[in-house]
Amino acid sequence: MLLDLVKSSSSAQIYLAGVAVVCTLAYLFRPPRLRYVPRPPVPSWLWGHDLAIYSVDAGVKYREWFDTYGPLFKIRGAFCHPEILVAADLGVTNHILQTNIYDYHHSKIVRPRIERLLGRSLGWVEGAEEHRRMRKLVSAGLTVNMVNALSPIIYDSANRITGNLIDAVVNTSKTGTKGTVVNILDWTGKATLEITGRASFDHDFDGGEAQDAQAILGAWRRMATVGISRMGFVALMLLRRFPFLNHIPIKANRAHSVVKMTIQDGVAKEMLARSAKHEDGKPEKGRNDLLTLLLNAHAQGELPTQELMDHLSMFIMAGHETTSQTLAFTIWELAQHPDKQTRLREEVMAHNGPDPTFADFMGKLPYLDAVVRESLRMHPALPYMERVATKDDILPLATPLTKPDGTQLTQLPIKAGQIIVTPIISIHQQAAVWGPDAAEWKPERWLSPSTLPDPKTLPSGWGNLLAFSDGPRNCVGWRLGLFQYKVILMALVRDLVFVDTGVDIASKIASSLQPCVRDEIGGAPKLPIEVKLVD
Repeated sequence: MLLDLVKSSSSAQIYLAGVAVVCTLAYLFRPPRLRYVPRPPVPSWLWGHDLAIYSVDAGVKYREWFDTYGPLFKIRGAFCHPEILVAADLGVTNHILQTNIYDYHHSKIVRPRIERLLGRSLGWVEGAEEHRRMRKLVSAGLTVNMVNALSPIIYDSANRITGNLIDAVVNTSKTGTKGTVVNILDWTGKATLEITGRASFDHDFDGGEAQDAQAILGAWRRMATVGISRMGFVALMLLRRFPFLNHIPIKANRAHSVVKMTIQDGVAKEMLARSAKHEDGKPEKGRNDLLTLLLNAHAQGELPTQELMDHLSMFIMAGHETTSQTLAFTIWELAQHPDKQTRLREEVMAHNGPDPTFADFMGKLPYLDAVVRESLRMHPALPYMERVATKDDILPLATPLTKPDGTQLTQLPIKAGQIIVTPIISIHQQAAVWGPDAAEWKPERWLSPSTLPDPKTLPSGWGNLLAFSDGPRNCVGWRLGLFQYKVILMALVRDLVFVDTGVDIASKIASSLQPCVRDEIGGAPKLPIEVKLVD
């Protein structure tokens, strides 16, 4: 099996022989942990459960195991990695994401990847004091009031991208009635990058067509292509099992670093040049956007230059990529459900009056809100979280474990170093919580409380979901992300019709959830959609 994934060579064979020896020793001398926690049968001595997880769509295996074993089970990682706890249990997730979040750090595979991709920014930092400092620094630029203040820019950008897509359809099909097949990922990426640039950083990416925009989008696409490939999977498993490899410039590591350096060597330098206006240390007045907050802090000596660059990298990249992916999946779902697409378009076109504010979207456009919530449930941009306990702890269990003698455990002791995976995409699709149609995209379920699960069985994140995570480390920019998501979707659906091409789409993971053509897995992320003009 391994030779199917790794090219044969004498050096590779020697290396793999060493891996086999390490795995054998690790297996023989593994410490007993996680007693009484169920575990699915291990399909592979070498790959543990990881290859089975990778070989199907994102979240599918975890969802199957939740249905079979309940909301808490353990798996064996590749290369005889110590057992990993997989948790949907609300007692556990609330414990590690809310009440004790600072005792659970990003794991040794996740944190180096964040640093390579986004720098030592808010997503990378650990520890309560430093995290709170960074979060406080940027929060003022991401409030509801700030989002509403930026709404004219956001609407203008969304209309600009929609107009560009209309032109592309007309120029290709002459009339726009026959339709044009596009990779919708290209367009959602342009849209969200354009809004992120203009709204948060006063930077015009020219509708995603500017050279710096194309460089950023291209760097991410190449990184994601490596990430979803089989070699990317092998690299990820090796990095988890042997963390020292994070410091070796293998292809997967270099692909992450290129994304960050593309931003920092390009658009971030241009933004940093603006701080020269603040050499006297006096804040710029009249603006309160994210860039101004960061530049003012830098000018006053509160923010080192490299940290500023890392924050710019994180908010430019994460600010557009996460929304772009879920938006693309939403359009794909609408293309597969033309009746629901028609219902959404009718609601959007029936809306009269000024452009909706952040609060307006909930009450005045309920079906749009339902479509967004259902898409975030089914296609969260961050499908998994992986954290590690920094000290021995006792996890509270909402669903008790049953011992062989029939007694029940309401607490689970764990040791420092225990890895806990929270598979958000699978948690959102548990049949025990969401019912037999849990894996189906049904926006209508959000239109009445009677068709939703009991809130006591759901997380406390936005919308009772974990799409923006939860607790003190939830997504700081969720309001802006949610608002631009709805604005772009509204603009696109108003003027364009999306038609399913019949291409079989798979979902894979490369830092975020990635759609790809199933027959082309190993190629670049892609989501072909036929686009027509509204009659």
